[in-house]
Amino acid sequence: MIIELGIDLNISICPDEAYVLNCYIKTYQMENSFYNLDYIISLGEKRVDLYLSVYQGVLGRLTNIILVYSALGIYLIPIIHDLLDGAKVVYCLFAIIFLVMIVVSVIYTIRLLIPIRIAYLEVSDRYSTDLRNQYEKRFLRPELSADQAKDAKKMIDDYLKASYIAELSEAQQINQRVFVGKSSFYYRALVWGWQL
Repeated sequence: MIIELGIDLNISICPDEAYVLNCYIKTYQMENSFYNLDYIISLGEKRVDLYLSVYQGVLGRLTNIILVYSALGIYLIPIIHDLLDGAKVVYCLFAIIFLVMIVVSVIYTIRLLIPIRIAYLEVSDRYSTDLRNQYEKRFLRPELSADQAKDAKKMIDDYLKASYIAELSEAQQINQRVFVGKSSFYYRALVWGWQL
């Protein structure tokens, strides 16, 4: 028996194997579907964790900037000493450019080090009690039949998941902005310090 799977792949298998394969494909598609709220929640939590870890990685690379500053610090004292001894105009011009670049790099490093609000996922009873109670008061009424109550509970569950997804989305956006901003400060501090 030839079964077409919809992906231009023809496989010759027995009907029992085809049934298991189709069930697996449908299950896999449902698990990874953007219509599946659990999948969206899982994906959102992974993204929040990813942005937190890469943000920590940016701050962890601060040692690279400190290493550049250490190397520049070795030459900074002789340059300033020569400036004070009355060096030529060209030397003074290059020394001033050097000092300006160091100052710009230090400014970006300070901006990198300034603490900023990042979003963490908080464990709260907001979804399990507060919001759930609000939705139950709104949708679960005593006059509903058993099937209608079951459908209402499914709808309440979806509303709770959608509310959680909205919070995850906000946390992702905050952490993405923080990561992009701090990464640009790190990059600019390193570039301005390294070009010297």
